[in-house]
Amino acid sequence: MIDFHYSDSWADPGKQTKPAAWANYNVTQLGQAVYNHTIDVLNALKAQNITPEWVQVGNETNNGMLWPEGQASTNMANYASFVNKGYEAVKAIFPNTKVIVHVSNGYDNSLFRWNIGGLINNGAKFDIIAMSMYPNTPQEWQTYAQQTLTNMNDMISRYNKEIMVSEIGVPVTAPQEARQFVEQVIKNLQSLSNKKGLGVFWWEPQAYNWEGYDKVAWTGNWGNTPYQATNAMSGFKYNCENKPPVITLISPANNLSLCQGTPVELIVNATDSDGLISRVNFYDGTTLLYTDYDSPYSYIWENPSIGTHEISAQAIDNANAATTSGTSNFTINAAPQITITSPANNSSIQSSGGFASVTLNTQTDSPDISLTEFYNGNKLIGNTQTNSYVWNQVPNGSYQNITAVVTTSSGCKGTSSPISFEINTITGIKDNFTHTSDISIYPNPSNISFNIPNLNNSSIEIYNSQGLQIEQIRAEGQISFGDHYLPGIYLVRFEDGRMIKAIKY
Repeated sequence: MIDFHYSDSWADPGKQTKPAAWANYNVTQLGQAVYNHTIDVLNALKAQNITPEWVQVGNETNNGMLWPEGQASTNMANYASFVNKGYEAVKAIFPNTKVIVHVSNGYDNSLFRWNIGGLINNGAKFDIIAMSMYPNTPQEWQTYAQQTLTNMNDMISRYNKEIMVSEIGVPVTAPQEARQFVEQVIKNLQSLSNKKGLGVFWWEPQAYNWEGYDKVAWTGNWGNTPYQATNAMSGFKYNCENKPPVITLISPANNLSLCQGTPVELIVNATDSDGLISRVNFYDGTTLLYTDYDSPYSYIWENPSIGTHEISAQAIDNANAATTSGTSNFTINAAPQITITSPANNSSIQSSGGFASVTLNTQTDSPDISLTEFYNGNKLIGNTQTNSYVWNQVPNGSYQNITAVVTTSSGCKGTSSPISFEINTITGIKDNFTHTSDISIYPNPSNISFNIPNLNNSSIEIYNSQGLQIEQIRAEGQISFGDHYLPGIYLVRFEDGRMIKAIKY
């Protein structure tokens, strides 16, 4: 903070003497002098890359400044105009720097209503109301602090300004009371609405034993005992020590029962009221699982081992303070083991008429099976609540990926290794194709019917491509058949076992 006194010496409630160089200025010239001087000083700071957070226009201006022209009791408007000139100069150099009006006797609400209200009524522009707080005796600090708090709240309610304590002091002989006073003033500022309480400055002379002034926070003697801070300075530590972070374990819920292979998401809510969360560590018991450096803080544990796990998390802030969450337990249950015991892997099953019934039997290590499902690849064949299922009307073909999936009453699933089997494409017919000329079928292929000549009171059987017998004929001499057959491949079997393939198109 930069504090402009606009005087050749100290300015305070009892003296607001103009600089000698300004002694003969009129009001307009005094206002311009305030502006120019403020500009010069702030430009010098800016040239050194210094940007003040706050600039105080006048010091303890209980009755205005630059007397007699700016004496508030005789000309509030001039006082307001000088404040405005300072305000304009500050904003010209540092637009974001806040401008302070400083009045002493923070307990005196009537003084502040008159002074601050008078400035505002005369168009003065400023950002912050600052106060001085000097109890007459150390024992008065509690009353003084309470009266000043009442005044602070009234200033905010009336003028909606931020509040600062620019000066505070208690006699050096009462360091304990000084510490308590500082702590209480900080508490009071923090209690103000909308965070309008900004902070406290302790006023300390640059020289020890200066003019008998005793409201200091440093004491000692030259020589072997160096000057050092009294306990008054400990009051500034109030609410300044690092607060540890706060962390809450959100997921998983406690006492979950999960199946082997189920991912578990660990989620926490971690905050730090006076800093930043540096990282969050996730633990299973004492084993570190994962460290997350970015919010939202979470971890997906893809495949926890079988058994019970105790989950916790630890938040660590930017000052390395750590807080550990509560715990949450969950149990991973083993997946049931299942084997298809029949049909045998790589077996061959004979069909009847191109179809077969296949009995699928399983064996599992769990007595707690509520459902068994059978799959052909990804397609569900059927399900049962026992260990056996009959798959009916299975067409001839090769089945390479038959699996069983069992589910326990708790929802855990286990999948068998796949088996394969084959259902013969022709059942009950011995392959015995003939190419001799003593028997023949014509025309072949045919789109109408087939003829067989020279039958000697013999029988023929006709099968479709699925091995299903569709017709049996006994005849003498030549026969004709197949005019009602659909397009396809047919097998003609003679009594002696020989066969001929007939094609209908």
